[in-house]
Amino acid sequence: MNQLFNYLSNRNVYASKKYLYEIIQERYTEKHDKLMERICHNLITEDDLTDFGKLLVDVYESGYFRAVEDHKDALENMGLKATVKKQDNVNHPKIFQSEKSG
Repeated sequence: MNQLFNYLSNRNVYASKKYLYEIIQERYTEKHDKLMERICHNLITEDDLTDFGKLLVDVYESGYFRAVEDHKDALENMGLKATVKKQDNVNHPKIFQSEKSG
């Protein structure tokens, strides 16, 4: 019952945990869950949640593009060319939007 009350009092906690899980999937552990619980209680408004989601995406993309750049020379030595472009102005679906509701 206490968990239900906590969810209803701040649904951003659940949404943020779900969003992070979708990004890191099997790497998501109990320590991440506890940290997200503490962080997300401070995400009060819808804008807070949106901005936090954008921060997670920026961190993820930065790591991805850094990895691509770090391996670009190695790929070229094998005769491969890597070209990765960032898409600007992509409309990301809301966290709870599903194919049925979309």
